[in-house]
Amino acid sequence: MEFELKTPVKEVSKLKAGDVVYLTGLVATMRDRATRKLIELAKGGLKPPMDLAGIPVFHCGPVVRRIESTWVVEAMGPTTSARMEPLLEDFLKFSGVKLIIGKGGFSGASTRLFKTHEVVYCALPGGVSAILSKAVKRVCSVYWLELGLPEAVWILEVDRLGPMVVAIDCHGVNIYSEVRREALRKLRGCR
Repeated sequence: MEFELKTPVKEVSKLKAGDVVYLTGLVATMRDRATRKLIELAKGGLKPPMDLAGIPVFHCGPVVRRIESTWVVEAMGPTTSARMEPLLEDFLKFSGVKLIIGKGGFSGASTRLFKTHEVVYCALPGGVSAILSKAVKRVCSVYWLELGLPEAVWILEVDRLGPMVVAIDCHGVNIYSEVRREALRKLRGCR
């Protein structure tokens, strides 16, 4: 099925692995350093300066430039999400995020976290950053610039960001694990 989602995204149970999603509204970019910082603040009893509840998080380090007083996104492509896997459990516990976007997925071991926290993971292909940046209508705000431009948290307004595929749903289906299992089954059959 194909879905046109608008933010805030609070409920994702209707999404199933293999569905195609387009996203309109706000999205937050986050990579390793910002994810760690958010978790450290939460563990210290502090709130981050941005509320991510209902805001999809895009594993991305956008290429941005400043034109006078305005930030402009020149390109934005997905970052490999597996880099954030060691942080996933705490991130889901503290962030309130219901939808994560990235590339490459998470291991089968993380599938239970998506089910427990009722979160979905949507995959985008790499190499499409120029096309994806066309979905950005404006930069709404930026946090933690001290981490560097690609590591800062950029809150972007997007229009029909996608198409992306639900690769891990909140029902316990992980497309990456399914493909791996099927490939191993076929490989055993060749011996």
